[in-house]
Amino acid sequence: MNVIGIALALILIVDLVLYFRKRKQQQKQENSGDDYKRLFHGIPTPMYIYEAQTFRFLAVNDATIEQYGYTREEFLNMKLTDIRPPGEIPALIKFHESLPEGHVNAGRMLHWNKARQRFYVSVYTHFTIFEGKGARQVLIVNVDEKMRAEQVLLEKSAEMENMLDSITDGFYALNKNWEVTFMNRAAEQALCCTREELMGKNLWDFFPRSREGRFYQEYERAMNDRSVCILKNATHRWASGAP
Repeated sequence: MNVIGIALALILIVDLVLYFRKRKQQQKQENSGDDYKRLFHGIPTPMYIYEAQTFRFLAVNDATIEQYGYTREEFLNMKLTDIRPPGEIPALIKFHESLPEGHVNAGRMLHWNKARQRFYVSVYTHFTIFEGKGARQVLIVNVDEKMRAEQVLLEKSAEMENMLDSITDGFYALNKNWEVTFMNRAAEQALCCTREELMGKNLWDFFPRSREGRFYQEYERAMNDRSVCILKNATHRWASGAP
């Protein structure tokens, strides 16, 4: 075999090696892509990918389909704005004006599904490249029940405060550190101070001589027993730091 034949044989061998190596890498990439797709679609939490510039959906997982009620085909013909109530869209657009590429906790947002039922979600997002396009991948956590429970609690707390404010007896509440957490109007008059002055402060630090008074033992007993302290026919004057 002459030199040219040897050279051609070496080139052929190198080409074959490179071909099989490239084919092996392609198979690894395909397998890796398949693994990612299985993970994306199988995760039980709603997740979707949308194009950063147009807001068009590029991919949605099965949990997103279940949460929002659209088919995958419907989603791929929709935009991010389609799952937000109209009143929420200006805030959505403003949010994207200065959105960094890294992982972002976007906080709580109001979404709606195909049936126009509204619900609150926590949104986590980051920039990615998907099918050659600049995109954002989003993870959604439904917090609607928690939000509504918190709202009910706030309403009940406000109702309780209004009721306590309407009674003529002085009432105030302390935490385990003896800090005032609530006081009604009658208590302001009895203690000769305003809520702004006393709220969040240690009762005994605010009235340093009050530990010497006859009520301290009753307060301490109530704190240890986690009970309500009721002092009938007792008048306190706490002005100037003295009971």
